[in-house]
Amino acid sequence: MDSKKVVWGGVAIVILAALDLLAAFLAKEFSIRPRWVVFAGGIVAFAVLFVVYIKSLAVTELWIVTFGWVVLLEIGVLLVDRIHFGTSIPPHKYIVAAMIVGLQVVLLLPLGRSAHGDEIVANEPMQRIDREITPP
Repeated sequence: MDSKKVVWGGVAIVILAALDLLAAFLAKEFSIRPRWVVFAGGIVAFAVLFVVYIKSLAVTELWIVTFGWVVLLEIGVLLVDRIHFGTSIPPHKYIVAAMIVGLQVVLLLPLGRSAHGDEIVANEPMQRIDREITPP
């Protein structure tokens, strides 16, 4: 995968997480203090999120952008819930959340080598499968 796609994929992940976090924040605010402006803001945030998601899929694979987005969203939701809404989260739950996020980050890292010693390239899964299936 070329560096331009990696950069734009990373930018898309950050924008998606920010939009989703904004929409989640607006939904929580609306559940506490219902106002039509907050409701409308949430709808706009989700509509823009959908458009950014569509555009990001032209640049990177579905699973990469989705996992990256979810990892950032999980961190953001924990922070917003704790800082803005004052939710009490026990320390052991932070530890478990950190472990889960850590495992998700491992999924996003470059793949390395297969059991057969072939280099696995993240954006070429079908080519790798073709090499394994096609007889010599």
